[in-house]
Amino acid sequence: MGAVDLMNDVASLRRATRVEDDQGGWSEVLAPVADSAGKVTWFVQVSQPTATERVLADADGQNIDAKLYLEPDCPVAVGDLVDIEGDGLGHWLVLSLLRPSRQVYVRADCRRRQGEGDLR
Repeated sequence: MGAVDLMNDVASLRRATRVEDDQGGWSEVLAPVADSAGKVTWFVQVSQPTATERVLADADGQNIDAKLYLEPDCPVAVGDLVDIEGDGLGHWLVLSLLRPSRQVYVRADCRRRQGEGDLR
């Protein structure tokens, strides 16, 4: 049984993208992220950070609410918003990433964001 077999939720990504406003400026919108094959959803597993991980994150000025384990080919980046289908917990802002040398998953340390306005 591999790491992907343990991932029991489905997630999509959104990334801040600059769009010209036809007046010489730009605005920032959250656009869906797809990989090179057009895939827009990935399997994910939500895990709680340990007490040690929370303390280390607090020392770095980050507040981690969860660790998300995503498929190894997921094009997630720091600053992305992860939306998990049906979790009812809002959106997850990616603060940092860990990609092990053996590509079995991508771990994203995240903070929960709620609301409809600026989610970053």
